[in-house]
Amino acid sequence: MIALPIRWCLLVSSCVLLWFAGCGPQRDATNDAASSADHDDHDHHIPEHRPKDYSDAVRQLTRRIEQVRSEARHPAHALEELKKLRDVITWLPELAADSDLKKPEWDRIHGLVKRLDRLIPADVPAFLEQSAPGSASRTAMTELIGELETIPPPLRAAHVPSKPSQSRSD
Repeated sequence: MIALPIRWCLLVSSCVLLWFAGCGPQRDATNDAASSADHDDHDHHIPEHRPKDYSDAVRQLTRRIEQVRSEARHPAHALEELKKLRDVITWLPELAADSDLKKPEWDRIHGLVKRLDRLIPADVPAFLEQSAPGSASRTAMTELIGELETIPPPLRAAHVPSKPSQSRSD
């Protein structure tokens, strides 16, 4: 009967020692730096198809719709282009917020984007049907894009220091 408490103590002691010593892989400073760099790259990855600003994103919408349609014979390419189109739509409010828009204008953009997003299905066959020229959905897409084009955000003015006024005393 004494054997049970001794085994129990050995088991608990072993667990405690392993816990303090750490039983995972040991890291050195080189691995930590590399891991940190990989983590930073992952956190700050900006996709190549991300527009530089709101106006650029709005200009891309119609072109990207046509790009998906032109890739219809290559389903994998069409799906990739459809994902890019949906990304651009998703980024529109964020890109608009990066400008000097007033809140009512941003709210309007956000509402238009939500409506446009609902018109763009995530699968290619449904997208091809809904974006067919002359379809009601395509007409609605075109109208929403047209409305987005009418809300150009003002460019952020670069701060130019003013020259000190020179007073002439003649």
